Amino acid sequence: MKKVLKIALTVIAFSAFGFCGGLGVHDSLLQLFLDGAFTRWQALGSPPQEVAKLLGIDVLYGGEIAVIVETVSGQAYRCCTSARNQWEVIEPRSTYQSELDCTAPLPPRAPRPPGPIAACIEIVAFEWVTARTRFALLADGTVWTWNQHVGFETSLYIVGGGLLGGGLLGLLISWGMNRRPRASL
Repeated sequence: MKKVLKIALTVIAFSAFGFCGGLGVHDSLLQLFLDGAFTRWQALGSPPQEVAKLLGIDVLYGGEIAVIVETVSGQAYRCCTSARNQWEVIEPRSTYQSELDCTAPLPPRAPRPPGPIAACIEIVAFEWVTARTRFALLADGTVWTWNQHVGFETSLYIVGGGLLGGGLLGLLISWGMNRRPRASL
């Protein structure tokens, strides 16, 4: 029983230390997330025909985000961010969820687009989360997307990660202390 209590106290102490460490680095890591340090551009490819313009952004059922483009022949295509290079023919509508131009600059640590941009649109949400999804039509005719999502769960991951890491460290230290042979008197 004494051994279990010692292990429990070690794990609790290191968990508290990890929690405090998570709180200590929270502001710095959260600022890195908000500055776009952990984001990247992803290629969506291009539809079978040359893209003439970006029509808008559509938020589909379940929160899936898709870009709508019009080709030089007047045909509309849609591609979801999760289904890269899978363009489907659609009937264009007169309005979409967002038709915002990309007027706001990217965060300071976000990577730059992979080439010269011919056109760009963006959808932004600042309620419980910071969510930005930008679509860019590059000069070479390919469509790329950039997404930044920083929500409450980001803070939970940072602080909870410290708590979990501290607890695991406490378990390892307890295990190591109990494996050492005891000196006989």
